[in-house]
Amino acid sequence: MIVEECNTIQLRIHGAGAAPALVYLPEMHGDWTLVSRFREALGGRVRSVEITYPRTTTWSLEEYAEAMWNTLEEHGLSHVWLLGESFGSQVAWAMLASSQGRFNRPIEGIILAGGFVRHPMIAGVKLLRRRNRRVSLSHLTWLCSLYARYAR
Repeated sequence: MIVEECNTIQLRIHGAGAAPALVYLPEMHGDWTLVSRFREALGGRVRSVEITYPRTTTWSLEEYAEAMWNTLEEHGLSHVWLLGESFGSQVAWAMLASSQGRFNRPIEGIILAGGFVRHPMIAGVKLLRRRNRRVSLSHLTWLCSLYARYAR
């Protein structure tokens, strides 16, 4: 099997140009496949900007941030809200750090969703860990396949 690395960020935009731009920075899966229902729930109140990260394992967070800014600037997106989901929150922080002192890269706000934070209910995490140790691999496989159908 030959795997080619793609070193470009893909972007798609939904919504009117006058609406605030909400840039979705996905989690580890790296693309927009799981955000369509969320976009529908927004009901056109924002201009939804969806990202697919390059298929590479060599980029640093700073490289992700710089590539994101370049892609957004190429598409005329100068004032944005960032929605970082899990891994995407790390990219959002890197984008914020690289925007400091640059007037052409204003971030209106950042929304962080899931992952890379301390869970507020540690007792619940411990309970779930004990419970999950008793879950069989076949049951886990069934749950994952159910989730995969739902995510479509």
